[in-house]
Amino acid sequence: MNLTRAGATQADLDAFAAVANGKSPAGPESTPDRILADDEVIALTGRGLRVVFTPGHTPGHACFYLEDADVMFTGDHVLQKTTPHVGNFVYPLEERDALAEFLDSLRRVQTMDITRGLGAHGIPIDDVAGRAGELIEHHEERLEHLYAAFGDDQITVWEVAQRMKWYRPWTDFHPMAKGMALSEAAAHLRHLVAREQVAQVPGSEPALFARR
Repeated sequence: MNLTRAGATQADLDAFAAVANGKSPAGPESTPDRILADDEVIALTGRGLRVVFTPGHTPGHACFYLEDADVMFTGDHVLQKTTPHVGNFVYPLEERDALAEFLDSLRRVQTMDITRGLGAHGIPIDDVAGRAGELIEHHEERLEHLYAAFGDDQITVWEVAQRMKWYRPWTDFHPMAKGMALSEAAAHLRHLVAREQVAQVPGSEPALFARR
């Protein structure tokens, strides 16, 4: 995560350093006991739990579908009251299009017969397909707003984050909250680049982006 290439100011870099205190926010890596396959059925007593890959919130995110009850454990993919975080953490531009993955995964669960969703946070979801549609609409609106916010300017990833709509002023964000918001802004920027609506300005450092 290179905040300098994202266009962070020295004051912001100092604020991040003071909060991090030399520690990585990612924590230590862990090794899984077994890698699950998409569409694999995990045998339970008298029933099966199907693995449904839903990358987006994280590259390896999966939901679990209890087929005989039409219930899905949605993890952090679909939540009733919260918009799951979708972010890119390599700046200025990550190869992975996390938002494209997330939107495709939402469309996947929309096609399934699910009577109830049980997320990792909050209350049960009675209409998973409908809620997935709301999340798709939310991100499409953010993409439209961000594209309009460029105007005729050439801006850094940091400035992209500043121009996005948030629940409170950017200047009031805690440094760690700015980091999460920056990653979300980068994910939306990455998707606009994939749609060929925005392009990186050749030779710019820190990297600048502009509408095509």
